Amino acid sequence: MNIRIIIEPEYQDSFWCKETMKGLSGQAYLKKIRVMEMAEADIGQLKAGRAGEIVTIIGTSINWINRIASLILKKGCLCLLVTGDQNSNALNRTNILLLDYQSSMHTLLSHLKDAGNERIALFGVNPSSYADSVKKECFPWKDDIYYNYGSIADCTKQIWEHIRNYSAVICVNDTAAIYLLQFLLERGVRIPDSLHLISFGDSFLSRLMSPSITSVEQDFRALGEEAVQVCSFLVKNPMLTVNAFIKCPLRIRDSTMVDGHPPAADTQPQEFPDIDFYEDADVATIQALNRLLAEGDSLDIRILQALLGGETQERTAELMNLSLSSLRYRIRKLRAYFPTASKNEMQELIRYYLSPNALTLAEKTKRKEELGKNG
Repeated sequence: MNIRIIIEPEYQDSFWCKETMKGLSGQAYLKKIRVMEMAEADIGQLKAGRAGEIVTIIGTSINWINRIASLILKKGCLCLLVTGDQNSNALNRTNILLLDYQSSMHTLLSHLKDAGNERIALFGVNPSSYADSVKKECFPWKDDIYYNYGSIADCTKQIWEHIRNYSAVICVNDTAAIYLLQFLLERGVRIPDSLHLISFGDSFLSRLMSPSITSVEQDFRALGEEAVQVCSFLVKNPMLTVNAFIKCPLRIRDSTMVDGHPPAADTQPQEFPDIDFYEDADVATIQALNRLLAEGDSLDIRILQALLGGETQERTAELMNLSLSSLRYRIRKLRAYFPTASKNEMQELIRYYLSPNALTLAEKTKRKEELGKNG
């Protein structure tokens, strides 16, 4: 069996896409399944009915997904969309695997209503994103939706003009939540006392914020692993159509502090022009910091702590029991996450989003993970 994969180019380097691919590649390796990446130009070479082969689409932009799925379906090939909206008419012959955003939205709303919130905003919606279209359609107050048309700063300015009208804000992802949280804290808005903040993602960085952010957990690695199971099923049952969902549990933290439970619903998204969420410099900074924290080890965090504390490289190398050349190699790797920032700018960016206590927590968390891996 072979799995051909086509990834939306704009999101190939995003954290969620990399995590999905890690899960898919790891599960395929265990099952001795061959994984082959392809580009849009390769679709013309596909042959219908090729035994034991399926094309998996990984993407989020509505227009791109519809175009790619249509091209693959015209070739008469088996196709699985990973992340998307099950209600798209254009994809009515496409097998779909996605995180269960519908149930998650209702869980969030129940959680916030249980806390006494009556006026709630939905913040940061990317109008060209399938995932955001599901969240938007499940949100009952259409006049309280704030769209991100390529600048999280502009979106934040819009909601700031009306922030006194709301007792809670749902952010469509952790990047939007982290940016908005820092913006509000700087202007004296007390969270959760004056405003509840809740998000989708449950990223490592969101857990380190002060206050930590209540989030829906999005396990993209599990999504990738499940994609292999669905592909195996479809190859054996090519006449069937699969719509599969992965549950996303709510992780309650400091930014809301209440229990909740979900109801259910069903709706249809609109079409919008493509918006490149990741071209926004503010978004790129938060994403880079999240990748650094997720991919770095405990030693990387300790090095950051020392440098932010004003230690020289020589003293830091001594404290870490490293040679100076090894330390400088590690620092170059850390700086690579912020290619356009100087060393001082990188340090200021980290200080802006993370307190010393947050870095200490990050280092402890990493050490626990490393000890667990080593048995």
